[in-house]
Amino acid sequence: MRQIRQVLRLHLDADLPYAQVGRALGLPKSTVGKFALLARAAVDKSAALRE
Repeated sequence: MRQIRQVLRLHLDADLPYAQVGRALGLPKSTVGKFALLARAAVDKSAALRE
């Protein structure tokens, strides 16, 4: 869970691309992208449920 938070913080708050986030955290770029995609999907689902 901590890694996901770190990925989102660096990608969304610091505006770093997936590759830089991956290098900073020692994760593959694809894993960073997957975490970001899953977070986006969760936000979209939550917004849809509120409507």
